[in-house]
Amino acid sequence: MSWEIEEASRSFIGILCPVRGSVSYVWCMNARNLEIPANWAWHASSGFPIDVSRDHLVELALKDGVQYVFFWDTDVLVPQNILRQLLSLHLPIASGLYFAKSFNPCAYKKLPNGKIRPLTKEEVDSAPIIEVDAVGGGCLLVDTRVFKIIPKPWFKWELDPDAPEDEQIGKHSEDIYFCLKAKRYGFPTYLVSAIKCRHVLETECAIDEKGEVVPII
Repeated sequence: MSWEIEEASRSFIGILCPVRGSVSYVWCMNARNLEIPANWAWHASSGFPIDVSRDHLVELALKDGVQYVFFWDTDVLVPQNILRQLLSLHLPIASGLYFAKSFNPCAYKKLPNGKIRPLTKEEVDSAPIIEVDAVGGGCLLVDTRVFKIIPKPWFKWELDPDAPEDEQIGKHSEDIYFCLKAKRYGFPTYLVSAIKCRHVLETECAIDEKGEVVPII
């Protein structure tokens, strides 16, 4: 399903899917029902490290001349109108809400000691739109002007093997690296907690908008 947009260009938005492993039938049906602008481009990448894959997908999208990119991981189920909702906010970097497989929200705060912690459920429920330090890359809309200003690499996996699991989530995963780097260049990241998504597990279940495991079929 598609809709017309103002000031239409050849490719208004690039939908970018870094594929890891198999893609579920449920996600394919979710993709089939996604509402998208009439002028869009779609790129997928597999077989590469996730940070390399995301950088490569951005390069492809920039060649298309898109104004926005939407990173959509193949284990995240999104509302049918998520693009319309995110685009209407005119934010530089914005994500819907979904929960990690650790059952924590995929939205993060940087602590004074430099470590990263996930927001609590109470924090993400405090407002429909929250400025955060970082989000996951599973359903992430980015204005391409961000990529034209901050230098590459845009995404980089920097895992800290000495970090206790209860204190931080790597130093840092590629999506956290991107958000923190963008912030240094003046681009804040927003969690749109009013947009509820689901995170598909390896079984026929997903983590829903409340952080609870539910069947998806």
